[in-house]
Amino acid sequence: MKSIAFLLAVPLLGVAAALAAEPPAVLQSLMKQGAEPLSAQLWEVAGRATDDDGKPDASKLSDADWQVLLSAARSMKSVASLMSDPDKLEVTEPGGTLGDGVSSGATAQMVQGYIEGEPKIFAGYAKDLDAAADAFIAAASKKDAAKLMKASDDLGPVCEACHAKFWYPL
Repeated sequence: MKSIAFLLAVPLLGVAAALAAEPPAVLQSLMKQGAEPLSAQLWEVAGRATDDDGKPDASKLSDADWQVLLSAARSMKSVASLMSDPDKLEVTEPGGTLGDGVSSGATAQMVQGYIEGEPKIFAGYAKDLDAAADAFIAAASKKDAAKLMKASDDLGPVCEACHAKFWYPL
């Protein structure tokens, strides 16, 4: 009986070791290759869902546009998920710099310190991003232009709140 328990435990130890060895996600890459272009895509398509008076108008979007919104929002949820565990997150690749990404002059090490100093708050912002993506998914699933406009209007403040706290708080 003990040998069966041991045989069952060995694969689980391997899985645990693999998860522990998983490299951290890189925040800079998540932003530059994920959140930034996805946000731009969401805003660009949402911006076309208005009539000449600026009122929500679902007829301005094609079925393909609604699918683009769904895809981009689902991808944004993936980005938010990777950001949701600050313990598995590095601001840059080892030895990397932020370059022109931070106008305040904060270094990658400083931003890493801000996140490590308040990981629950950072994780909360990731949850807010996830919720923002859910709002786009709900709007696109129902082809509801009014909800789409609200989701679009709400996304910027979600991003800005996290950036103000962790990206350029100086």
